[in-house]
Amino acid sequence: MILVGGDVVGTSSFWADVARGREKRRRSELADRRVEARVASQLHAEQARSVRAETAAQKAIQRQALEAEAGVRTAAVTNHVSDLRSVLKASITESPLTIEALRSCPPPAELDDFDEPAPTWDRYQPTSVGMFGRRRAEAEARQRFDKAFAEYAQRRDAHRSQLEQQVSAVQLAYERRVDGLVARLQERDPAAVADFAAAVIGAVSPLHGLVTAVDGLYDADPAELVIEIELPGREVVPAERAWRYVHARQAVEPLPRPSKEAGPIYAELVAQIALAVLNGCFQAFTADLLDSVVLNGHVRSVDPATGQPIRPCLVSVTTNRSSFDELVLGDLDPTACLRHLGAELSKHPFALEAVAPFIDFELKKYRIVTTAEALTVLDPRADLLQMDPYEFERLVKELFIAMGYETWRTTSSRDEGIDAIATKRDPIMPVECIIQAKRFRGLVPPKEVQALIGALTESGTATHGVLVTTSWLSDRSRQRARRARITPIERNELAYLIQQHLGREVVISNKPPPTTDTNREGQGSLRGPR
Repeated sequence: MILVGGDVVGTSSFWADVARGREKRRRSELADRRVEARVASQLHAEQARSVRAETAAQKAIQRQALEAEAGVRTAAVTNHVSDLRSVLKASITESPLTIEALRSCPPPAELDDFDEPAPTWDRYQPTSVGMFGRRRAEAEARQRFDKAFAEYAQRRDAHRSQLEQQVSAVQLAYERRVDGLVARLQERDPAAVADFAAAVIGAVSPLHGLVTAVDGLYDADPAELVIEIELPGREVVPAERAWRYVHARQAVEPLPRPSKEAGPIYAELVAQIALAVLNGCFQAFTADLLDSVVLNGHVRSVDPATGQPIRPCLVSVTTNRSSFDELVLGDLDPTACLRHLGAELSKHPFALEAVAPFIDFELKKYRIVTTAEALTVLDPRADLLQMDPYEFERLVKELFIAMGYETWRTTSSRDEGIDAIATKRDPIMPVECIIQAKRFRGLVPPKEVQALIGALTESGTATHGVLVTTSWLSDRSRQRARRARITPIERNELAYLIQQHLGREVVISNKPPPTTDTNREGQGSLRGPR
């Protein structure tokens, strides 16, 4: 028992009050902590919502940026393919590079600017002078300034005069080069014509980056230009059809272009380039200087089977000016147009399937003596057009034997279109070749090609035919011969093969051969009078 203020209080009630007070404070503290936890939870939830909203906004911004990047890349691919499909139309809208155009656009002269600053009055104006000496000082300063400015103007005018002289010298030198080129073109100089043709093709801006190399050969007698160009590789067609945003990886990834789609694009591009090159040449040269063009288009690549470098020919076309002028280049299918011209066009250029060129460019490079040289220079080399028919027959026979043909049989004079038959023995694929050899001064008549085609058709064992001529074939005759398994060996190629296989230099002039019973029209064959 406890005495409080003189009263007696029970011990149990005291401790009960203490316990109630403690419980009340504990509950109050718990309530306060619950409130604090609830407030903290609310704050955390608000922060989490804010972070999530910020993250979502950032992701949205990132997604928009990646989608925009995909759109830009897709547009670039689409525009590139569109440019590839409009090469021909873009090229025919350009003005061709001609001699007149060359004269009007000389190269800019590289001149040094006159960078000396002009003298200014503030550098000569007197600063601290007495009251009585100011006028005199200003007058003396004005004299010095005027003298300095006059000297400056004299140097500036001298530099300007020197620049004008340099510009005139550059212009004069350029005009002389153009005049020299014109003179060489008028003289039908082969190197000048070939160089100008390469410049013409290089000036066609839609072909920039597509035609990486140009080589040319010119034969003045038929006014024929042979051009060999380097076509772009298959990588010119974008490997991607489009680009897309991939949400799962948060990245921009390409949609690959299938080969069945890339192949036609590349094939059309090859055809467009060929027509654009032909158009540029016919537009740049006059009709008397250029009548026909032979174009071979090659591409450099690597053989996937061997890893060795290859250079297949994907297109070969021979055409003359009159046939090409009939075309409306802005409204045609380039591939169909080349086939209309009788071109050899790869059926699968994207697979680098090669075709045989109409003219072997390396053989065409061989230079033979021209008419003027043959007539004005005493040349010890044999002139094929002046050679005895028997000697010419022996020469051609020796050539074919040197090229690997094992037997040679001269046919009867009644066998039209056949002069001889040469064979190669092979256990798997024997070769029997019908040969027609003609010495012409000008274009080989189409009837000669037709005669050889008929002889090849009638033969039951011949594998192919060869037309040997000291002259040249028209583009149509070349096309007909190629389709009929006939290989023409023309002027330059004949001289080259004789030099390579027999080690003999020959001359082919334009003088008519000796008149014989079989050569009344200025032509001869392997057969001659016995």
